Amino acid sequence: GKRQATPRKGGRGGRPKASAAADAPPSPRLELISSEDGEVTKKFKQVLVQIFGRFDADGDKLLGEEELLAFSRAANEDGREFDREELQELRDYFDWRDGPGGGGLTLRGFLQMYHTQTQAREDETWHDLERLGFTGQLEVRAPAAQCAEGGLRDKLEELLRLGEAGEVDAFVDAFVAPDVDEEDRAAFGSGLRGDDGAE
Repeated sequence: GKRQATPRKGGRGGRPKASAAADAPPSPRLELISSEDGEVTKKFKQVLVQIFGRFDADGDKLLGEEELLAFSRAANEDGREFDREELQELRDYFDWRDGPGGGGLTLRGFLQMYHTQTQAREDETWHDLERLGFTGQLEVRAPAAQCAEGGLRDKLEELLRLGEAGEVDAFVDAFVAPDVDEEDRAAFGSGLRGDDGAE
Protein backbone atom coordinates (compact mmCIF):
# COMPACT_ATOMS: atom_id res chain seq x y z
CA GLY A 1 0.00 0.00 0.00
CA LYS A 2 0.96 3.62 -0.27
CA ARG A 3 2.62 5.24 2.69
CA GLN A 4 1.76 8.72 3.84
CA ALA A 5 5.05 10.31 4.81
CA THR A 6 3.65 12.39 7.64
CA PRO A 7 5.95 11.69 10.57
CA ARG A 8 5.09 13.37 13.84
CA LYS A 9 7.86 15.35 15.43
CA GLY A 10 7.98 13.19 18.56
CA GLY A 11 5.59 12.89 21.47
CA ARG A 12 5.89 16.33 23.00
CA GLY A 13 3.36 18.32 21.00
CA GLY A 14 0.07 16.87 22.26
CA ARG A 15 -2.40 19.05 24.15
CA PRO A 16 -3.29 17.55 27.54
CA LYS A 17 -6.99 16.89 28.12
CA ALA A 18 -7.94 17.98 31.61
CA SER A 19 -10.92 15.62 31.86
CA ALA A 20 -8.97 12.52 30.86
CA ALA A 21 -6.09 13.33 33.19
CA ALA A 22 -8.11 12.64 36.35
CA ASP A 23 -9.01 9.24 34.94
CA ALA A 24 -6.07 7.26 33.60
CA PRO A 25 -3.59 9.58 31.94
CA PRO A 26 -1.79 7.93 29.04
CA SER A 27 1.90 7.63 29.83
CA PRO A 28 3.89 10.27 27.97
CA ARG A 29 5.75 8.85 25.01
CA LEU A 30 9.40 9.32 24.22
CA GLU A 31 10.52 10.48 20.82
CA LEU A 32 11.20 7.55 18.45
CA ILE A 33 12.58 9.52 15.50
CA SER A 34 14.85 12.44 16.37
CA SER A 35 13.35 15.77 15.36
CA GLU A 36 16.93 17.02 14.86
CA ASP A 37 18.28 14.54 12.30
CA GLY A 38 15.32 12.31 11.40
CA GLU A 39 17.13 9.19 12.63
CA VAL A 40 15.98 6.56 15.12
CA THR A 41 16.71 7.78 18.67
CA LYS A 42 19.31 6.03 20.83
CA LYS A 43 16.71 4.65 23.26
CA PHE A 44 14.43 3.37 20.47
CA LYS A 45 17.44 1.75 18.76
CA GLN A 46 18.31 -0.09 21.98
CA VAL A 47 14.71 -1.35 22.23
CA LEU A 48 14.79 -2.55 18.61
CA VAL A 49 18.07 -4.37 19.28
CA GLN A 50 16.38 -6.11 22.25
CA ILE A 51 13.38 -7.10 20.14
CA PHE A 52 15.63 -8.42 17.37
CA GLY A 53 17.53 -10.55 19.91
CA ARG A 54 14.28 -11.84 21.40
CA PHE A 55 13.10 -13.26 18.07
CA ASP A 56 16.49 -14.45 16.77
CA ALA A 57 15.73 -17.91 18.17
CA ASP A 58 18.70 -19.69 16.58
CA GLY A 59 21.19 -16.94 17.40
CA ASP A 60 22.45 -16.53 13.82
CA LYS A 61 22.09 -12.71 13.95
CA LEU A 62 19.39 -12.89 11.25
CA LEU A 63 15.60 -13.03 11.41
CA GLY A 64 14.67 -15.83 9.01
CA GLU A 65 11.14 -16.34 7.70
CA GLU A 66 9.98 -18.47 10.65
CA GLU A 67 11.40 -15.94 13.13
CA LEU A 68 9.74 -13.06 11.24
CA LEU A 69 6.42 -14.92 11.34
CA ALA A 70 6.81 -15.39 15.11
CA PHE A 71 7.63 -11.67 15.43
CA SER A 72 4.57 -10.63 13.38
CA ARG A 73 2.27 -12.92 15.42
CA ALA A 74 3.54 -11.34 18.65
CA ALA A 75 3.34 -7.74 17.38
CA ASN A 76 -0.14 -7.97 15.79
CA GLU A 77 -3.16 -7.94 18.07
CA ASP A 78 -4.99 -10.57 16.02
CA GLY A 79 -1.90 -12.79 15.75
CA ARG A 80 -1.71 -12.06 12.02
CA GLU A 81 1.46 -13.20 10.28
CA PHE A 82 3.36 -11.50 7.47
CA ASP A 83 2.02 -12.82 4.16
CA ARG A 84 4.20 -13.93 1.23
CA GLU A 85 4.07 -10.49 -0.37
CA GLU A 86 5.14 -8.74 2.83
CA LEU A 87 8.02 -11.18 3.35
CA GLN A 88 9.14 -10.51 -0.22
CA GLU A 89 9.00 -6.74 0.43
CA LEU A 90 11.24 -7.20 3.47
CA ARG A 91 13.75 -9.01 1.23
CA ASP A 92 13.51 -6.38 -1.51
CA TYR A 93 13.62 -3.15 0.50
CA PHE A 94 15.64 -3.85 3.64
CA ASP A 95 19.05 -5.35 4.42
CA TRP A 96 18.62 -9.11 3.89
CA ARG A 97 21.50 -11.56 3.98
CA ASP A 98 21.29 -14.78 1.99
CA GLY A 99 22.36 -17.90 3.77
CA PRO A 100 21.50 -21.52 4.52
CA GLY A 101 17.79 -21.95 5.06
CA GLY A 102 16.98 -18.82 3.06
CA GLY A 103 18.97 -16.29 5.08
CA GLY A 104 17.17 -13.50 6.87
CA LEU A 105 16.74 -9.85 7.79
CA THR A 106 19.87 -8.40 9.42
CA LEU A 107 19.77 -6.15 12.46
CA ARG A 108 20.45 -3.24 10.12
CA GLY A 109 17.46 -4.32 8.00
CA PHE A 110 15.24 -4.58 11.09
CA LEU A 111 16.22 -1.02 12.09
CA GLN A 112 15.54 0.17 8.52
CA MET A 113 12.10 -1.49 8.59
CA TYR A 114 11.12 0.28 11.83
CA HIS A 115 12.60 3.60 10.71
CA THR A 116 10.44 3.46 7.57
CA GLN A 117 7.29 2.38 9.40
CA THR A 118 7.72 4.96 12.18
CA GLN A 119 8.20 7.84 9.75
CA ALA A 120 4.97 6.89 7.97
CA ARG A 121 2.82 5.49 10.80
CA GLU A 122 4.23 6.18 14.25
CA ASP A 123 1.04 4.99 15.99
CA GLU A 124 1.49 1.56 14.41
CA THR A 125 5.01 1.36 15.83
CA TRP A 126 3.73 2.29 19.31
CA HIS A 127 1.08 -0.41 18.97
CA ASP A 128 3.82 -2.96 18.18
CA LEU A 129 5.94 -1.78 21.11
CA GLU A 130 3.02 -2.01 23.53
CA ARG A 131 2.17 -5.52 22.29
CA LEU A 132 5.82 -6.50 22.77
CA GLY A 133 5.81 -5.30 26.38
CA PHE A 134 7.24 -1.77 26.29
CA THR A 135 5.85 1.39 27.90
CA GLY A 136 5.67 4.89 26.42
CA GLN A 137 9.02 5.49 28.14
CA LEU A 138 10.45 2.50 26.23
CA GLU A 139 10.89 0.51 29.44
CA VAL A 140 9.99 -3.18 29.65
CA ARG A 141 6.57 -3.46 31.27
CA ALA A 142 6.82 -7.11 32.34
CA PRO A 143 9.08 -10.09 31.69
CA ALA A 144 8.55 -11.08 28.08
CA ALA A 145 6.83 -14.43 27.73
CA GLN A 146 8.74 -15.06 24.51
CA CYS A 147 12.04 -15.28 26.41
CA ALA A 148 11.26 -18.74 27.72
CA GLU A 149 14.80 -20.08 27.25
CA GLY A 150 16.88 -19.08 30.24
CA GLY A 151 19.99 -18.77 28.08
CA LEU A 152 18.39 -16.19 25.83
CA ARG A 153 17.09 -14.25 28.82
CA ASP A 154 20.55 -14.30 30.41
CA LYS A 155 22.07 -13.06 27.14
CA LEU A 156 19.52 -10.24 26.90
CA GLU A 157 20.14 -9.24 30.52
CA GLU A 158 23.89 -9.24 29.89
CA LEU A 159 23.41 -7.10 26.79
CA LEU A 160 21.17 -4.70 28.69
CA ARG A 161 23.84 -4.40 31.38
CA LEU A 162 26.44 -3.62 28.71
CA GLY A 163 24.13 -1.01 27.20
CA GLU A 164 23.38 0.61 30.55
CA ALA A 165 27.05 0.60 31.53
CA GLY A 166 27.82 2.46 28.33
CA GLU A 167 30.01 -0.36 27.02
CA VAL A 168 28.71 0.34 23.57
CA ASP A 169 31.45 -1.50 21.67
CA ALA A 170 30.77 -4.72 23.58
CA PHE A 171 27.04 -4.16 23.08
CA VAL A 172 27.52 -3.72 19.33
CA ASP A 173 29.88 -6.72 19.04
CA ALA A 174 27.35 -8.90 20.81
CA PHE A 175 24.51 -7.91 18.52
CA VAL A 176 25.77 -6.73 15.17
CA ALA A 177 26.02 -9.49 12.58
CA PRO A 178 29.52 -10.39 11.39
CA ASP A 179 28.72 -9.16 7.87
CA VAL A 180 28.54 -5.55 9.05
CA ASP A 181 31.79 -3.86 8.09
CA GLU A 182 33.93 -1.86 10.48
CA GLU A 183 32.71 1.53 9.30
CA ASP A 184 29.05 0.60 9.79
CA ARG A 185 29.85 -1.06 13.09
CA ALA A 186 31.54 2.14 14.29
CA ALA A 187 28.61 4.24 13.05
CA PHE A 188 26.15 1.93 14.81
CA GLY A 189 28.16 2.22 18.02
CA SER A 190 28.33 6.00 17.86
CA GLY A 191 24.60 6.07 17.07
CA LEU A 192 23.92 4.09 20.24
CA ARG A 193 26.18 6.44 22.19
CA GLY A 194 24.23 9.34 20.76
CA ASP A 195 27.43 11.29 20.26
CA ASP A 196 27.61 11.34 16.43
CA GLY A 197 31.28 10.48 16.71
CA ALA A 198 32.15 13.45 18.97
CA GLU A 199 34.09 12.62 22.10
